[in-house]
Amino acid sequence: MRKEENKVYVFKDLKDMLKSQLPKEVIDNKYINECVREENENFKNILVNLNRETKAKGIALFLYSEEDNKFKLRFKLGNISVIEEKYIIQLCEESKAKLIINKYIHKIIDIKETQWFKKYIENNNIDINKNCGTVRIYSIKDTNRLTGVLSIFYDKNINLQNINRNVIDYECEKLALLIKNKILTNKLREELVKRTLSESKLKSFLEIATDLWAIMDYKQQFKCVSPSVIDVTGWSNEKISTMDVFDMVHPDDRERAKKYIKFIKNAKGENSIAKVLCANGECKIFQWNWSCIEEGKYVFLAAKDITEQKKLQQQKKELEEAIMIENFKNKFLANISHEFKTPLNVILATVQLIDKNSNDLKTDEIDLIKYIDGIKRNSYRLLRLINNLIDITKIDSGHYNLQLQNYNVVEIIEDIVMAVREYIKENTRDIIFDTSEEEIITALDENKIETIILNLLSNAIKYTNDDGIIEVSIKYSKDRKNILISIKDNGIGIDSKEINNIFQRFKYSNNILNRRCEGTGIGLSLVKSLVEMHGGKIIAKNNPIKGTEFVFSIPVKLIQGDTTNNNKILESSIEKCNIEFSDIYFL
Repeated sequence: MRKEENKVYVFKDLKDMLKSQLPKEVIDNKYINECVREENENFKNILVNLNRETKAKGIALFLYSEEDNKFKLRFKLGNISVIEEKYIIQLCEESKAKLIINKYIHKIIDIKETQWFKKYIENNNIDINKNCGTVRIYSIKDTNRLTGVLSIFYDKNINLQNINRNVIDYECEKLALLIKNKILTNKLREELVKRTLSESKLKSFLEIATDLWAIMDYKQQFKCVSPSVIDVTGWSNEKISTMDVFDMVHPDDRERAKKYIKFIKNAKGENSIAKVLCANGECKIFQWNWSCIEEGKYVFLAAKDITEQKKLQQQKKELEEAIMIENFKNKFLANISHEFKTPLNVILATVQLIDKNSNDLKTDEIDLIKYIDGIKRNSYRLLRLINNLIDITKIDSGHYNLQLQNYNVVEIIEDIVMAVREYIKENTRDIIFDTSEEEIITALDENKIETIILNLLSNAIKYTNDDGIIEVSIKYSKDRKNILISIKDNGIGIDSKEINNIFQRFKYSNNILNRRCEGTGIGLSLVKSLVEMHGGKIIAKNNPIKGTEFVFSIPVKLIQGDTTNNNKILESSIEKCNIEFSDIYFL
């Protein structure tokens, strides 16, 4: 039995202990030495008891050695000078067989006739007849295996019939168990030496290894760490020994790391990445693997410091993004030049025609109106472009503010849709407004919502063919905390490779020189920014059959003390339609 850290381990014998799930620290040299001491005490106690019960002259215990097939003296009791530490019993196979079958052999060896004994008598001037009269050898067996012999030396005058054989048999059985334990103890000592040597070699290897490593117990405490852990993190060995392992992990990654490691037999994990806190307050990035050892009671952690690698990857990513943005800027500048130049050329050409015919009062009035419409449309295009650029610049600089008031968003969007429907009534496309809500009051910027809707409708009109249908709907989200506005068309749709990029600034859905409608690639980026400023989100998706759907949400919230405002969208939307749809040639 052994008590260790409030845990008590109880064993019937050492074999039971070897089969147990003891922690490594329990089976150590100290414990083995304690077992050996207890064994020796037990051996001596048994021999003393036998000596008392049998009234023997002396007792000797010999243990079998498999190495040289001999029984070597292990313990002796009494003052019989014939028993010395070098005294070895050599039994023939016949004698062993007799000992296994019988419990004892009377005078199995005539020691008086052996050469070594005669020399021993001569050198020590000993009279053998004065020391003992009868020697009996008793077998000590483990099943049918002879593990030792017990030699009891009796005085010449003792009556052997009076010896209590039951006591001798009982004590021999106890000796058999002790010898069995002793054999296992020796094996355990050998295994401990091998393990210590292996651990020493492993420790020497790990100490010179470039990777970081540590061993953690189920209490989330470090049992040991490599010198490289101390070097990289800056924590002292004393501090690490008192730290919770996960206290060293950055809070952003801590819970994920805790869930990742499992104290289960044979469990392991690979290539996890986590930020680690250093003593100076900085963070390092570790890529680490882990594996459960000792039946799931400990976790071995091996890590690499990939901080510099991550920095290089980030720098590379930033460089690539900078190059990409620079390319976008170059394309944007080329496109913006085209956008400015084309309407200006039309305006100049129109002005020249009017100037040329200004003296002719009979000029066809219809043609003059047509020329004036051309001037207006292209002027609107320039105005729209300039407005978008100004808005984007203000958003980037943080000087773009919303003018929030409480409005009925259903009424606002319905008025915008009706205005656009009226604007394109000569066109074969149709716009449908659908909602089951009569009124949804929320705080919003009326002008910005109008800009969002007109921009999305403009895109829908551009990419919807003749006789196409555009559907606008508004409803609550399931939890009624958000308002969902959908603008869906049955047009040509968006290339699946580009749909995730359409809200990025300066992105185009097709080549600027071959597309059916003009544009700078900043309209949808502006829409996304305006939606997010309202606290909402926007997504685009292709319909399963045909066309595209844009869905954006804005939260339901009210400004306390503000009354619901009546919108005047209808009166102003026609002019805004002129501006927003100025780059659609077929209207």
